Amino acid sequence: MAQTIRFFRDTLSVDPAAISALQASPGDTLVLTGRQVTLIALAPEYDFVIAADRLIVAPHAGTTLTGVAGNPSPSITVLALD
Repeated sequence: MAQTIRFFRDTLSVDPAAISALQASPGDTLVLTGRQVTLIALAPEYDFVIAADRLIVAPHAGTTLTGVAGNPSPSITVLALD
């Protein structure tokens, strides 16, 4: 059964290392929030909810996701003020 994993920080970089550190299973929803969030890459195994006061998308950020066996249709929700 899929879980919702919440991770809050003042500043946060969303990258493969941060995602791996959460020890999520395919199909889980990762809720990532911070005052300043830098988006570097996402992983297709998970669904994402990203909330930030300020969102920075790195050049060439990996944001295109294609479904995989554990998560055939990944979803991304982004909520940002700036």
